[in-house]
Amino acid sequence: MKSTILLFISFLSLYSCSTKTLNFVIKTKPESTYHKNLNIKISSTIRLADNDKLEDQNIQKPVELIIKKSSSKTIETAKNKHGDIPATISYSDIKTSTKLNGIKTDDKVEKRRKKMFGKYINGINLEIDSIQGDNSSKADLLLANTIIDSIEQRMKFPQKKIKIGDSFKHNIPLVIPLFGKQTIYMRINRTYTLKEVNKNIALFNVKQDIELDKNIDQKNIYAKGIGNGTITYNKKEKYLTKYTYRNNIGISITGKDSKKININYKSVENSIINID
Repeated sequence: MKSTILLFISFLSLYSCSTKTLNFVIKTKPESTYHKNLNIKISSTIRLADNDKLEDQNIQKPVELIIKKSSSKTIETAKNKHGDIPATISYSDIKTSTKLNGIKTDDKVEKRRKKMFGKYINGINLEIDSIQGDNSSKADLLLANTIIDSIEQRMKFPQKKIKIGDSFKHNIPLVIPLFGKQTIYMRINRTYTLKEVNKNIALFNVKQDIELDKNIDQKNIYAKGIGNGTITYNKKEKYLTKYTYRNNIGISITGKDSKKININYKSVENSIINID
């Protein structure tokens, strides 16, 4: 009887640990350096109507296009000043390579502004105050803030405790520029599920459902996709240290002549963040 009771107590203890709830938040710390590396690979298979060619190019169907991009940025934070954390954001150039039907067609480097200066409000929201070498207008700074926010706020945890097995949702926009003047506006509906917690490291699985943005008129386009991924969160640093997102989207565009262009669009996005 005694051994049975002890076994039951042990089971309760184990169950209690497995259902422990945790708070998650992404928060930048003062006097730290964040090194962020990003790599993106986009693969598109474009199938044109019979005897059609890609607009403005002498390329016949099917078209296999592979684009790889890499970039990095460093965020250096200073001492906390009245609740705000001063920050200097340094960007690397964006390197892009392109292959068309297996043949490398382009390698280019896009020069970027070297530095932006701003502050984190309460360690969370970043405001840009100035841009190196620029006499930036308020509109330029507002645009810079918007771009930074779209990157920094791509991951939002719920303002409540969660446990292993719990899920939450987060939606972000996706813009796919195609040949000519065609641009497709979509929404990625992400579901994050806490898979495991090992000491300071938490791992989340990600499921993605991708659909057209219903707020924009895109009557000549059908597009739908799925995806998955993982993110790694460091509880001690209160920051993401790694993430991977994979998308697979089917797109069909109907032209004015009722001819259709079918596209299979795949992307893989990887990022690793090191914190000093």
